[in-house]
Amino acid sequence: MKNIYLRIILICSLLLAGISTYAQNNFFNDARETDIRDTTKRVIVPSKYRFIHLDTTGLLNFLHNIPDQKFIADRNNTPVISIPMPDGSLAKFHIWQTRVMDAALAEKYPGIITYSGQGIDDRSATIKIDWTALGFHAMILLHPFLLIRISRETCLIIFLI
Repeated sequence: MKNIYLRIILICSLLLAGISTYAQNNFFNDARETDIRDTTKRVIVPSKYRFIHLDTTGLLNFLHNIPDQKFIADRNNTPVISIPMPDGSLAKFHIWQTRVMDAALAEKYPGIITYSGQGIDDRSATIKIDWTALGFHAMILLHPFLLIRISRETCLIIFLI
């Protein structure tokens, strides 16, 4: 009888761990420009942008659990990430790991990880994400002529192009 309860507890724990891995996550919080300790001079200053603080540890933990596209049967059942948009809203995307480098190059640079995704609220939206030694980067294509670029310097700056 004791073994049955232990098995039930173990199964429930595993299910909850799996659910939390695939739960929607938000790793971004607004920051003031004055909070940024950036000593470099910006050459390009976009007309619309916002500063965002990134929870690096949380995002990395989340990204390390994203499945590779070759193991996905249904992309609508992949993990969800919420990405801040220039207008203050959040856009939700299903994401999966996408290998874009040749195997030999990927082996040489294991710290470069790439992901792709599909918009949930706007099904026409697509996202490309990478994590490198330089941090988090993303490009979101919303419409044929609307591109949002997210790059990490000292903090995230969202560019609306």
